[in-house]
Amino acid sequence: MAVEGKLTQGVRDADEAYALLKDGALHSMSIGYRVVREEYDRKSGINHLHEISLHELSLVTIPANAAAVIGGVKDDDGIPNIRELERVLREAGLSRREAKAFLAEGFKALRSEEPAEPVQEPVNDDMVAKAVEDELRRQSAIADMLKTLGK
Repeated sequence: MAVEGKLTQGVRDADEAYALLKDGALHSMSIGYRVVREEYDRKSGINHLHEISLHELSLVTIPANAAAVIGGVKDDDGIPNIRELERVLREAGLSRREAKAFLAEGFKALRSEEPAEPVQEPVNDDMVAKAVEDELRRQSAIADMLKTLGK
């Protein structure tokens, strides 16, 4: 499940929440709901919630469900902030240095100026093809994430 929200600028609590969200100090959510339709599986001991009525969403520091995290915070003009973009790039597999360089210079920053380290084992065409494929997949994933954050 995904939700989007907007904080009203000029409201003290919203301004404070926004500052905490941008700094990463506030990064989780909690929900309040009423069960409309459920089914308890006695064999597994799992209660399946088929339908709920959502009453509220709250920003919290420690969520009851560890997966209830804030996925992104945009700046006033609707653009993801630089810290958020760096976090996404690091989660995509870039080092801190690579993420900062990418944000400053784009894809050209990821092309290493340093000579490659000598390879200890013989390199064949399959190894080269796999390395190229892995790099293209990594760059494609980064581009997809940037497109998603830009929406």
